[in-house]
Amino acid sequence: MSAVTAASSPPTRRLLAQDLDDETLIRYIDRYLMYYIRTGDRLQRTARWQEDLEGGLDHVRDVVCNDSLGIAEELEAAMLVHVGAYEDEWAATLKDPERLRRFRSFVNAPGTADPALMQVIERDQPRPARPAEREAVLLSGPSIPVRPRDASATELVIEQRQGV
Repeated sequence: MSAVTAASSPPTRRLLAQDLDDETLIRYIDRYLMYYIRTGDRLQRTARWQEDLEGGLDHVRDVVCNDSLGIAEELEAAMLVHVGAYEDEWAATLKDPERLRRFRSFVNAPGTADPALMQVIERDQPRPARPAEREAVLLSGPSIPVRPRDASATELVIEQRQGV
């Protein structure tokens, strides 16, 4: 089990534990995550959290692997509650027509797809089209015609802007 995050310059990878059976590995991951959630700052990366803790990775190892604070069961129970309360928000939205109504391209024409959201089928699944896959859209041919203006009207606009 490696204790490192994907940062711009991550610290050297250091092992929290090794040669674990699957059951122990999952218990340690649960403990690690719950200890991090309880003691880390909001949006703090795990590597920075470990560095900021007094004792660093050795302290985390003692808490997670050796139960030095006597909270291992509490951390595991907290993870069970967290997992038990988990709800897949997207699956719930797809099952609830009222929530699903919020996701439409146009309020006044809910059955009309947004033409700006182009999709391409790849491996039998739709995905957003890459810029090169989008067809060029010409609004009015290769150029937009411009009518010549009346010179006196142009002079009037210039005078109005200058406050004459």
